[in-house]
Amino acid sequence: MTGPVAPGPVVLPPALPGAPAPALLQLAEVLPVRPGQELAARVLAAAGGQVELAIAGRLMGARTEVPLVPGQEIRLVVEQAGAERVVLRLAVPPPPAGAPTSPGPAAPSAPPELPPAAARVLAAEAGPQPPPDLAARAAEAGVRTPAEAAGFARLVRAGLPTTPATVAGMALIIDGPPAGRALVQVAAATVPAASSPTAATPPAPPPAGPVPALPPAPAPAAAPAPPPPAAAGPDAPRPAVADLGQALARLVAHAAADAASGDPARLARALQSLGHGMEARLARGEAPAEPPARAILIALAAHPDADPAVARGAERLADALAAQPLAGPPPAPGAPAAAGGAYLQLPLPGGQTAEVRVDADADEGGGDGRPRRLAFLLHLSALGPVLVQATAGPAGVEATVRVQAPEARAFCAGRAGDLAEGLEHAAARARVRVEPLRGTPPAHLVDPPPHPGAVDQSA
Repeated sequence: MTGPVAPGPVVLPPALPGAPAPALLQLAEVLPVRPGQELAARVLAAAGGQVELAIAGRLMGARTEVPLVPGQEIRLVVEQAGAERVVLRLAVPPPPAGAPTSPGPAAPSAPPELPPAAARVLAAEAGPQPPPDLAARAAEAGVRTPAEAAGFARLVRAGLPTTPATVAGMALIIDGPPAGRALVQVAAATVPAASSPTAATPPAPPPAGPVPALPPAPAPAAAPAPPPPAAAGPDAPRPAVADLGQALARLVAHAAADAASGDPARLARALQSLGHGMEARLARGEAPAEPPARAILIALAAHPDADPAVARGAERLADALAAQPLAGPPPAPGAPAAAGGAYLQLPLPGGQTAEVRVDADADEGGGDGRPRRLAFLLHLSALGPVLVQATAGPAGVEATVRVQAPEARAFCAGRAGDLAEGLEHAAARARVRVEPLRGTPPAHLVDPPPHPGAVDQSA
């Protein structure tokens, strides 16, 4: 018997007195399934009793009382399949937070050890009074490299989750290629040379008028980009690796055009198409109509026909996109975790990347009107590295554009007035000046990991 998962409220069967709550989920859209069928899924976001799952490249919403964590991989079994309701059960219910993941009692064993280089970086990042179990927790989170150690320590300082997925994503942000180039490389590695996304037709300009909350599904020329709904089951046909690559290439091209447009609504749309803000949209009761880049990357990572190197790259990049909102500046002493900070990497046309970092001005009082310090970093083939630093607040915007070459400075200086005029549409006053970028230009707006030779400063 095969039945659809019908939208509607979730009705969970009551638990017996003293029994644990059933590990059940109900999808919020149609998906052909049958009782006993197993589905592999990965949790992309979870908030307010709702989750978003990546299943064979498709983004699907579900409601549940099970505490799930973004980045978690789960297996689901169809418990009931009917015309009105389908109930899914976790094949292996997740253990409580902090509980051991191995089944049954385990013999005492030595705590896991970190590689020496990662241990030295962790000690340098942790500060003078690190928690006594920090190294063991880092090893359990999969920390093996200096970048992973730095990412783990920064997540701990901000009070954020340290799942293996978030740690791996932070490591790629700290010490990896920019998102734009990495996305183009993963997409290009999955399609034949004749249809490489680097040679794909640029996306058509968007129509005039209001911008919808999410763009139409990016698609190859002859087939829809989103994988077919029937691709969720183990015995259902999967989308081809090349189809996923083409879908990713189209989506990234549209996101890059939106990010470079200068239109705030299109910029928000670009972020949504990458997979940002899922938790906030879930809390508002919204769900994207099509799979974002994160879901397509996860589908590539799990595809049996994908090249192992491509699959690893896709998985790491999906984790990095998910971890970007966690990579903001560390909170000041006594401030709430991640207060007022944000960090983003946005793909631009041609595989370029714009990095954006926003900090609340610590020298000003609190409140929504407090000034913000912003930084934008672009590495452009024509101008070289471009660093824009600005302060924005109720009094206006003060921006400084720094570039290296004299020709690039002259070019930017000639357009500083246009930038100031554009900023004045959103600020009471705007002033832009152009200065030389001295010294070695930064590779990222996020601090790199300490040198592995660093020592614990408390020693």
